[in-house]
Amino acid sequence: MYSLLMLPLVIGNICLVIWLARSWLRQRDWVLLVTLLPMLALPYDTGVVALGSTLGEGDLLRRLSMPRLLWFYLTMPLLLLIAGGIARRADFAWAQSRGFVIGLGALTVGFLAFGWENIFSIPTLYPACFEDMLRYVTTVTPEQACTPGQAGIDVGGQVPWAGLVGILGLLVVGVLLWWKRGWPWLTLGTIASSVLLGLPNTPAGPLTTFYGDFLSLGSIVWTAIHFSSLRAEIR
Repeated sequence: MYSLLMLPLVIGNICLVIWLARSWLRQRDWVLLVTLLPMLALPYDTGVVALGSTLGEGDLLRRLSMPRLLWFYLTMPLLLLIAGGIARRADFAWAQSRGFVIGLGALTVGFLAFGWENIFSIPTLYPACFEDMLRYVTTVTPEQACTPGQAGIDVGGQVPWAGLVGILGLLVVGVLLWWKRGWPWLTLGTIASSVLLGLPNTPAGPLTTFYGDFLSLGSIVWTAIHFSSLRAEIR
């Protein structure tokens, strides 16, 4: 049953990717292309988790799980660049200078260089179980251990600094959009995602994490397309 609840996320993520890709092809706005990059892995990510119990524990599922984690580390630094791009398209004066974009680009490259070990090294993954869901992760909570005393329980699993800074940047831009432009959705999506990710163990298990990601990234996609379209109309 819980694996089936991943299917709406697979379909929803595919729809988000198609919507964003079509918007970029129509407008050729770089912020839409940058936003598309982290989105590309979402249908694959949720699809692998949905098929986990069908594929079963073993090397195949472990190998299929690796690309989604490597792509996560590779694209996390882009969140700050996306936040800055949205701010420019919302016509915030402080985001209009060329130096602002160059500075964000340099900071993004710096985060990529700082996290190169996570991007280019093969992660050690461990099986995590919840009801009929089976997935491979870098750290396993005791409640989701597949067997008593298995390896990988509560090891590592820290959110990269690039991700934390990027989420903070999106939240700041989201609050400004709500205050100055009457657009609350980026703020609400980011807060809802943070609440769901921070919840203690719930009857839904890891489903809250995946649905939280969908809310957050969906609000980013919607916001990027909205303000990119507004700028295109003005021009």
